[in-house]
Amino acid sequence: MFKNYLIIALRKMRHDKLYSFINIIGLSVGIAGFLLIGLHIRNEMSYDRFHKNYDNICRVYSIDDRPSGRVTSAATPHALPKALANDYPNLVNVVSILWAQEIGVRVEDRIFQEKVLAASSNFFTTFNFPFVLGSAAKLSENIQSVIITKRLASKLFGQNSPLGKTITIHDQLEFIVAGVIENVPSNSSFQFDVYIPNDFVYKTLIPDEEAKWYSVGVETYIEFPHGLSPATLQAQFPNFLKKYLPDYMQGHLSLGLEPLKDIHTNTQIISNYFPASSKLMLGLLFLIACAILGIACINFINLTTARYSERYKEIGVRKVVGAGRWQLVEQFLSESMLLTFCAFIVGFALAQWMLPFFNEYVHRQLTIDPINDGALFVLIAGFVVLLGIINGWYPAFLLSGYKPVSVLKNDQKKIFGRMHTRHVLITFQYGITIVLIFCFITITNQIIYMKNHDLGFCSENLVVIPTNTHPTEDANPQKVELFTKMLQNDGRVHGVISASYSENVPGANFPNQFGLIPEGGSENDRIEMVITRSLNEDFIKTYQMNIKQGSNFSRTTSMDAIINETAAKKFGWKNPVGRRFRFAFSKELFTVIGVIRDIHFRSLQNTIEPLIFIQCWGHPNFITARIQHGAMQNGLTYLKEEWQKMFPAFPFEYHFVNDLYQNSYKEEERLLKVISIFCVLAVGLASLGLLALSALLAMQRTKEIGIRKALGASIANILFMLSRDFIQWVVAANLIAWPIAYYAMSKWLQNFPYRINLTIWTFLLSGLLAILIALLTVSWQAIQAARANPVDSLRYE
Repeated sequence: MFKNYLIIALRKMRHDKLYSFINIIGLSVGIAGFLLIGLHIRNEMSYDRFHKNYDNICRVYSIDDRPSGRVTSAATPHALPKALANDYPNLVNVVSILWAQEIGVRVEDRIFQEKVLAASSNFFTTFNFPFVLGSAAKLSENIQSVIITKRLASKLFGQNSPLGKTITIHDQLEFIVAGVIENVPSNSSFQFDVYIPNDFVYKTLIPDEEAKWYSVGVETYIEFPHGLSPATLQAQFPNFLKKYLPDYMQGHLSLGLEPLKDIHTNTQIISNYFPASSKLMLGLLFLIACAILGIACINFINLTTARYSERYKEIGVRKVVGAGRWQLVEQFLSESMLLTFCAFIVGFALAQWMLPFFNEYVHRQLTIDPINDGALFVLIAGFVVLLGIINGWYPAFLLSGYKPVSVLKNDQKKIFGRMHTRHVLITFQYGITIVLIFCFITITNQIIYMKNHDLGFCSENLVVIPTNTHPTEDANPQKVELFTKMLQNDGRVHGVISASYSENVPGANFPNQFGLIPEGGSENDRIEMVITRSLNEDFIKTYQMNIKQGSNFSRTTSMDAIINETAAKKFGWKNPVGRRFRFAFSKELFTVIGVIRDIHFRSLQNTIEPLIFIQCWGHPNFITARIQHGAMQNGLTYLKEEWQKMFPAFPFEYHFVNDLYQNSYKEEERLLKVISIFCVLAVGLASLGLLALSALLAMQRTKEIGIRKALGASIANILFMLSRDFIQWVVAANLIAWPIAYYAMSKWLQNFPYRINLTIWTFLLSGLLAILIALLTVSWQAIQAARANPVDSLRYE
């Protein structure tokens, strides 16, 4: 019996080549997109689960209550790991990670940029990275030992054993290779090719830092013994911090625990070393993949139902001669399964072809290998069967359920009164497309708004040079000051308009936060504010900040301060100039000499914070130069040459202030790229299905069109008649899609303190675009039918 069904299905595919081709291609595109996104989500959800005791490992995170709100970060105090290990000896391990960054690794005269991880020596005890050569035991014998991956060992030493060989990091630090591990899996949060021990960093690069509680910058991981709940330890954190934190940090810093398996998909906790993938993004990708596959399936069902409608008489005859309903269902499902299987083969090949491009976009190394991945094979096999059943179930039961008399009379059933099923499906299909168009327009407008929003200062042509590019030392502050003065005096002929130095710069990183107390106040009057220190008198001028009250700095290292409008409001000062305040840990008083207009020190994803600028303390980590418009290349060349003369041991690096802000919007731009790609796919699939369906329905109404033309109907009349049904359901799709799109985008926009408003034009534009696309799709086929010769049309039967 199945053989007969297969022969009939193949015969129908050969007879209806065009519609079979459209069905297969449309469905294969949906399948390819669904496979790629499904593979990506599966990989993202598997991160760090290959470690033996991943269920018993947690990351400690810090909660810092700042003036602009609460900040949750993976960075913890440098003194925390040892204090935890000492106070809680029942913990299996306390692992600390200092940093993970791209650094130059040299062997002889060959230099490669590699990811270097600095962590405590028990790192390989808690986390499972199998050794190929050597062991972690050597790390305790020599703190200048390193572990490298198998990939890097082959790259640096070829077939020779790397054990005992010397490599140079950052062109100055020499290490001995003590071991080689297997390549780090792609689904590991800790991506690195070189491991160096924390002991070396603390003893050589940042001595005494390990004992500091006010210095934050290490990630801490705890391996719990079986039977000890992380919640038990977390409940003891308040008393633990009360024991160790300095007085001025009490009540402002708290700790929490996060399971290792969750760190890769939790963007609520900021990590400077191991970026997370947004769960919202993954969920949105999954919904989009389902939407694209849904549109493809709707095309399949619509075309299949419409094509089966030409087989009413065949169905009627089969029923008259004794065919049962289940026999007809089996036949139609067999045909559907065959088409779905063909679409899957094409879709699988398409996904394999697209995989390199997709990997480049998501920055992963995904593979589709169902032969070696049993779970994936079972998943794919079940997916094909389920999709075939979904695509064939409705047409099979709809057509097999007709009574022979009704079928032979060609009396089509309808649902929901006068609505054909295909109209409901078209409405749903275009509803998805409209939602995607609406999201694309909204996200585009929000990104444009954030990128072009007034920051409160002139950010154009500002070049920032970090002064901490040396691995073992900071730039001498006197030399930084001298270099800045030279730029001010001699740089003008090279296009440098103004220059300054400072501890922090707008857009660069999280600024410092300290508790401030107004003059005459007590600890109860303490207010948390953001401080930028160690700046010279030209900082405000270089950034062209607007002084609303008072004056600019007149000399360096004074006890003067400049605040922003938000800081004045926090203090409750209507006339701040001349008022004084002190830091909670000091008795020295600072005098406010000026108030600047509020600026966005960080990106527009954050609210404006109360800012204080002072000239003393801290270290000048950045030099900023404003270069004349049109002289950028000449100015950069001059900066590099002079930098290398004054700081020969410090690599020259620079950033544009505008780029520092733009980099904050990468997640939004990535989301926009995803939406745009799938928006095009959705429009293409919906149009393909509508084109095929309109062509089929026009062919079924050939005789009617011929009669209308013979009675004097114009091409415009025929065009209106054939387009009307489709367009009215696309209009209905707008009414359904708009509330859904509005709710989704309203929720998304709530993540931004500064955001656009959803205007009526966004609704109208998304709706009109969908209607225009549908009209153009249907019109082409309708015009072809309307221009046909009535004689040929009436000769149809």
